[in-house]
Amino acid sequence: MLRPSRLHCSVSLRFRLKPDLQWSDGQPLTADDSVFSFEIAASADTPISHFVTDRTAHYDALDALTVRWTGLPGWRDAEFFLRFWTPFPRHLYGQLSPREILASPDPAERPVGWGPFVLGPEGWVKGDHLTLVRNPHYFRAAEGLPRVDRVTFRFGLSPEQILAEMLKGRCDIGAEEADFSGQIAFLLQAQAGHVLAPQFVPDTKFEHLDFGIQPPDDYKRAAGNDLFQDARVRRAVAYCLDREALVDQLLNGVAEAPAAYLSSRHPLYAAAQITPYPFDPAQGQALLEEASWSDRDGDGVRENGQRKLSLSYASGPEGSAFREALMQFVQAQLLANCGIEVRPQLYTLEELYNDLWPTGVVFGRRFDLAEFAWVTGVEPPCELYLTEAIASEQNPGGENNTGYSNPAFDAACRAARTALDEATRRARHAEAQAIFTRDLPSLPLFLRVKVGVALPRVNGYQPDSTASSDLWNIESISLSAP
Repeated sequence: MLRPSRLHCSVSLRFRLKPDLQWSDGQPLTADDSVFSFEIAASADTPISHFVTDRTAHYDALDALTVRWTGLPGWRDAEFFLRFWTPFPRHLYGQLSPREILASPDPAERPVGWGPFVLGPEGWVKGDHLTLVRNPHYFRAAEGLPRVDRVTFRFGLSPEQILAEMLKGRCDIGAEEADFSGQIAFLLQAQAGHVLAPQFVPDTKFEHLDFGIQPPDDYKRAAGNDLFQDARVRRAVAYCLDREALVDQLLNGVAEAPAAYLSSRHPLYAAAQITPYPFDPAQGQALLEEASWSDRDGDGVRENGQRKLSLSYASGPEGSAFREALMQFVQAQLLANCGIEVRPQLYTLEELYNDLWPTGVVFGRRFDLAEFAWVTGVEPPCELYLTEAIASEQNPGGENNTGYSNPAFDAACRAARTALDEATRRARHAEAQAIFTRDLPSLPLFLRVKVGVALPRVNGYQPDSTASSDLWNIESISLSAP
């Protein structure tokens, strides 16, 4: 339970624990354990980001069940609801310093918790398996949870090996961490035959085709450095790409081609405000003609005076069959549908990302088209396209590699990310999506897919787009009788 309030221009929240929680060793779990966790996180000896702890004025226990977080005055933290530190058992480690805790193998190898399972007597055989057993002190034990007595995690198996073990009945679940993206066709066949029960849910990673709107002065583009400053050209590319066919061809139709930088299933998706770009080559061709790009010499590639509409296309990593297939699809579609010549170039990941401004390919803004995936959180990632995020000499780590800048978008995004009330947050995120899809500095191609697999006898297995694990509800998973 949380209760936000404002104190002297600071944001303050109270979080209240459920009563009668116990650690798996039977000791009470209290608010002070959460304070202990904060103290470890805030220590200079703990090698994690201190962005939030440095902006925390106070984190204290008001009683055995209540903690209060107070931010520094003036910090409008849009993610205030996350400012509860996961408890850590002071009764076991309170006598140790953060440095000593980090050096101790006990927290990782012999952990205590308050969840449905605990490390079993078989323990952890590193590199092979780990067995968990029912926690008798679990606070939901009276509800008959967890549904199974024992769970064994096996390590070191490839996706192919996992599926082979499942088909032999020796594994019940193939977790999404195994990356079954290369097995989708097989999984769909197994699903049709009722042999396996795969589940496909949108990931929070989205692939996108970025336009080099504002390259650096020393970058020379054959079609002109101002090419993508014309929104008609950007929109034309969107109309000329059949993204649904791309999903069908490369991902067996199980992914979504989103209109904006978030899934249509997201609670903040603004369906009524966004501008869609369905596959419509005639519309794309008309926009290019309007922008003075025509194929007057009949060679299949448009030109504007002496400039050819010929573009470099950067992605990576080298050796990725999926990337090669994706780039070839985009290349063929843009040429055949709208006379846009694309020259794919695969880079190593180091070449593509690691060198920042001014030498890097992506974040040095040295590209015509660039395609890669952004990893996002629960909040719509409008900050990726803020003017202040443009990579430059003053901001060498900037994430806005397109160079897009629109003050109206900036204002909407900033307001959404600092809003403390839900109505304002929703309205301003909708406004930002409306501006983004109208201006289209980047074309979302598809959302990646989380793929989890279970045997048909498994009940309650429910991968979720925003959960960090597809076993988020492990206590509710059960097995039907053979």
